Amino acid sequence: MCILSHAPTDTIPAPTTASAAKVLPPDQRQQLAVAALAGTQPISQLAVAHDVSRKFVYQQADKAQQALEQTFTPQPDDGQKVLFTLPVTKALLRQIVLGLTLICHSSFRGAREFLRDILDCPVSLGTVANIVHSAVDQARVHNGRQDLSRVRVGAHDEIFQSQQPVLVGVDADGWRLGMGGGYYDRALAFRRRRRYWQGPHLVGLAFECQRTDSRFAEAWDVRLNYLATESGVEHFL
Repeated sequence: MCILSHAPTDTIPAPTTASAAKVLPPDQRQQLAVAALAGTQPISQLAVAHDVSRKFVYQQADKAQQALEQTFTPQPDDGQKVLFTLPVTKALLRQIVLGLTLICHSSFRGAREFLRDILDCPVSLGTVANIVHSAVDQARVHNGRQDLSRVRVGAHDEIFQSQQPVLVGVDADGWRLGMGGGYYDRALAFRRRRRYWQGPHLVGLAFECQRTDSRFAEAWDVRLNYLATESGVEHFL
């Protein structure tokens, strides 16, 4: 007698089915989340009714809660939105003081009030003066390195002495050069509307080096009547 062994057969795995949570459609997930948030049924009953775990129910409820908070949370006012942060250092404060005094033509007192009221950084008038005066030597060295021999027409800047504007440039026709603020022209705008008498006559005091061959008149400009320099007085007709 011989005993024959059975030939091995391949093991066929049992077919697997996807869990109910994975195949649950979006609308039913939404209903499940709403029911969980409403609290009308216990979480365990909702899990049994949808054939899912309680963990899955909590996850859907958490997603719904985050969506509600994102939707109904008031948006911050654009005026209060932080655009960027700026580290305030001593070097930055020095730049601010120089910018206010040299670019904005601010007084030392105005620069001090800006630092105190806007940046909450009170400084003394002496500190502001020292910052400006310390920059003079550095600027002088820098300016001395610049070759200006080929510059024929200078872009003059507005100069103030004792808080009064000083004439800085005049072209060949008597038109005055300024910074574009328009204070001079607006104050004397009435002269352009007069047909006969053009008073008061405007006399500019300057040096010959402040003359320029460029023409820069605009429609709103008010022309000088006379220009007095070290070479004499010129009458613009």
